[in-house]
Amino acid sequence: TSQENRLNRIFIKNIPDANGQKLRNLLIDRMYGSGRPAQTDATLTIGLTTSEEDLGLQKDATTLRKKVSYKATYLLTDNATQKSLRSGTARTFVSYDKIDAQYGVLVSREAATERAMRELSDLIVGQLLVYYGQRDVFPPELFKQQEREREQELEKERLQQQESSSQELTEFEKPSALKKPEPRNDDKGVLF
Repeated sequence: TSQENRLNRIFIKNIPDANGQKLRNLLIDRMYGSGRPAQTDATLTIGLTTSEEDLGLQKDATTLRKKVSYKATYLLTDNATQKSLRSGTARTFVSYDKIDAQYGVLVSREAATERAMRELSDLIVGQLLVYYGQRDVFPPELFKQQEREREQELEKERLQQQESSSQELTEFEKPSALKKPEPRNDDKGVLF
């Protein structure tokens, strides 16, 4: 499809660390179906962060499982204009057993990391396909026009809110609103 052809024309920048390289290689496999492009139209920059959490706390303060969360933030820029075309975030998490055997933990962690990188690559490619699909259905000029109309509507709403808040303030500032009430007497001669 035309979206997949566009993915083939995106340069994927290097991503730091071993997991970043795994993610980049998976993206290359998914996006460059017809081979690496000689010329690209856009550049994809990705930042990858990781956080870990212990799960299954035991009485002796050890844990049985480890949860690892991954977050990939990406930016797609046009090579000709250097303008941002799309930015987004893909998140996933995996968990693995922390067994007594060190080799078993290593293998389990590596398999979990591979699953996470594959899922992140699928999410990013899916988001890019949606972006390019929208561009095919709705031309960029239409997006720009809709964005201008939306900004105008937001500006009108903001002005209306300012006017209404200034009218409320004007009502409050009137001398009659600030005047103290006169004390009244009741039948028993008590002031209140």
